[in-house]
Amino acid sequence: MGRKDEGRASMTEIGPPEGLGSRRLLPVRRPGFLSGHAAGPGRELPSGDVTFLFTDIEGSTRLLRALGAHYRETLETHRRVVREAIESCRGCEFGTEGDAFFVAFENAEDAVLAASAAQAGLAAQKWPDGASVRVRMAVHTGRPELAGGNYLGLDVHRVSRICGAGHGGQVLVSRSTRELISERLPVADLGEHRLKDLPEPEWLFQLVIPGLPAEFPPLRSLNNTNLPTFATPLVGRGRELEQVVALICDDSVRLVTLTGPGGSGKTRLAVQAALRTVERYGNGVFFVGLAQLGDPALVLPLVAETVGVREGSAVTAADRLCEHLADKRMLLVLDNFEHLLEAAPGVADLLRRAPLVEVVATSREPLRLSGEHEFGVPPLASVDAVALFVERATAARPGFELGDCRPEVAEICRRLDGLPLAVELAAARVKLLSPRALLARLEQRLDLLIGGARDLPERQRALRATIDWSHELLDAGEQAAFARLGVFAGGFTLNAAETVAGAGLDTVSSLLDKSLLARSAADRELRVSMLETIREYALWQLERRGELAELRRRHAGFFAELAREAESALRGPAQGDWLEQLECEHANLRAALEWAREAREARLELELSASLLRFWLIRGHLAEGRASLERALERAEGQPEELRAKALRAASVLAETQGDLGPARLLAEDSLARYRALGDVLGTVRALSDLGAIASGGGEPERARELFEESMELARRAGDRRGLATAASNLGDLALQLGDHGAAEVRFRESLAVDREVGNAEGVALSLQNLGFTALAAGRGEDAARLLRESLLAYRPLEYGEGIAYCLVGIAALAAAGGEASRAALLLGAADALLARVGAPLRGVELEFRHTAAEATERLLDGEERAACEARGRSLDAEQAATLALDEGVAGDARGCPHQDRGLCP
Repeated sequence: MGRKDEGRASMTEIGPPEGLGSRRLLPVRRPGFLSGHAAGPGRELPSGDVTFLFTDIEGSTRLLRALGAHYRETLETHRRVVREAIESCRGCEFGTEGDAFFVAFENAEDAVLAASAAQAGLAAQKWPDGASVRVRMAVHTGRPELAGGNYLGLDVHRVSRICGAGHGGQVLVSRSTRELISERLPVADLGEHRLKDLPEPEWLFQLVIPGLPAEFPPLRSLNNTNLPTFATPLVGRGRELEQVVALICDDSVRLVTLTGPGGSGKTRLAVQAALRTVERYGNGVFFVGLAQLGDPALVLPLVAETVGVREGSAVTAADRLCEHLADKRMLLVLDNFEHLLEAAPGVADLLRRAPLVEVVATSREPLRLSGEHEFGVPPLASVDAVALFVERATAARPGFELGDCRPEVAEICRRLDGLPLAVELAAARVKLLSPRALLARLEQRLDLLIGGARDLPERQRALRATIDWSHELLDAGEQAAFARLGVFAGGFTLNAAETVAGAGLDTVSSLLDKSLLARSAADRELRVSMLETIREYALWQLERRGELAELRRRHAGFFAELAREAESALRGPAQGDWLEQLECEHANLRAALEWAREAREARLELELSASLLRFWLIRGHLAEGRASLERALERAEGQPEELRAKALRAASVLAETQGDLGPARLLAEDSLARYRALGDVLGTVRALSDLGAIASGGGEPERARELFEESMELARRAGDRRGLATAASNLGDLALQLGDHGAAEVRFRESLAVDREVGNAEGVALSLQNLGFTALAAGRGEDAARLLRESLLAYRPLEYGEGIAYCLVGIAALAAAGGEASRAALLLGAADALLARVGAPLRGVELEFRHTAAEATERLLDGEERAACEARGRSLDAEQAATLALDEGVAGDARGCPHQDRGLCP
């Protein structure tokens, strides 16, 4: 895998290396997830296809406390009942610890019948002290490894995780077991679920046992969702919540739009309803906040990014998303759509092309799409509004009691039209004002505003009056800071607040106390944001103060400086932290670029776009980054030559990564010419490497070698360690393509040493990956498995989808050579999906290994099984796929491959 110094990892395409067909790989046995327990005396554990039954008492600790001395008797009775059911169905009990049974069966139906009999026996039992002994059970069929009287492997782990997702009295059945039992054993389809420590989702069923309860709470699975959490409970809205949930669950409804003015609680209601319906959507429920966007063209790319689809090019972003979601059962919550209504036709197209996807939108007006069901969010009922006021007032002033001021609070809520945001803002003031004083001041403000703002709807006037009144109660310094903080999009740090808006910690804390700001989740430092309704008001105030232009300039300058600092840091050991920081500031970076374009600040636009190259690249924002650079270059006339050369080079790298070699070559040649004219040796070193990668990808290996060697010589003379590492890596890649494994390894190790020396985390991951594929091509499977694993572990914290995908291909090839065809097919599906999301093609030796692994899966699996495995792989995100790939290694030596008879090794 070739490399650019700016972090781009690109494959060359020269064709299969010499000797590719003579690889010999041997599987290595590695321990499974859990060890089983030896069978009892005189019992022989079944082998081959084995069905496991796992049982566990729900709430056993609580039961122990409740029963005290009677617990031992209860436990023994439970064991007797379960053991009788097991023995009557020819089960082999091999693990009994505490209140859990682990049982193996040769026949899947026997296992299910044993579970049914055990539950019936437990339900009929009379327990001491009126106790309720509820046992959860799981049945799963697999092919575990049997060694020394123990079962090893993933299937042992899987059945315990399935059991852990269930409830007392419930029997869960895996899909593999469901396919083996007859129709006379009724089951209910529970859909696909993600379980702890299992990288791929499990399709689960529930055994329906006559005479026993069939209704249970939702499974305790890891629901595939990013729905936000709130620090405070939802107050009221019971009726509205039921209505929205009913709409979502109506199979004839695929688009629900919650409408209402700002502050009416649309977002909160939408999220709560989505949470109530998570179990309907096997592929997840995803929240997409649109308030930070200003360009309707970015709506579908943001949706794609949220669900794990990285865009490849601006033209195909929607196509990639629709293709990815074509067979997915998913709910999308699109929040704050009102200012992006031009994007509504794209949502309609998505719903048409992805027939299992459903959408809940929030907007101040409907999207006006065919099939849309509008739900107008009403004001809070009086009793609920008062309850909300009391809840928020108590948070502001602990010990607050409604008492005799109930009439005043009720009147405050009435005057505020029951708007949740307005009620919350008013309640925050009880820290300083009694409800009676608060009502008097609020009435004065409402009368003034309602008398002079007839162009606003009545409910919107009430909210505006509340925000206006809250603003007037701020001192002059707080008012200035509040207005200036409105310039931030998507939140800000304390450092940004002080630098851009002059708002120190005390001021920010005061605005937080008054509910004009909100804390956002962040791992490293406090991050603060504004609700969009309040931010609109802040920006209006900023414009009234005549400071909007200056604050936008300051904001853009701050984030341009952040990008410059990140550009250097992204080549060092803190790379992962900086990538995460830039992702948090993505909305602010977009806003800064938007201002630079509007203000015709060509230099700032050019510099900011070019500085973000590694961020665009590693995080997969290829189309957005390339479009930003191309727009900036259109207005680059008269800008410094070194800056133009840098931007041209950045655009070339992104174009080449997308496989668009023609434009990439033109951009790189222009960049190289400018660097040479400037006498910029470091820039020349990098541009030569870029052109070498393009030549290699275009089938010109000799031209590529000349360019790489010239780059290396210049880097050596200039003492450019990074440039030297890049050239060495690219020459190694060229040697690998041509089958010279020894030369390739020397070059890759040279690159790895420098990457480690300078702390280039991404370079280390890439060098390890290249060494892994070199070992794989040379038939050294154990070395390949170790190196690819190390590479994958290095890529994970960077969330570098392209690099992870290449590692998956190598590990899939090893799995196929080890006879693990299902796992290989699943990993190939995951790799294909990751590369499609990023928009980067697979080429060169890695492509050949992908073909070899795919051919093996075709020989070893029937078409339906192979397609199912690949589909499961495509459903995984990068983290899930990496977890799966790391769980079990398969690789080995070149001698004595036991799979020669199946055509995997010559």
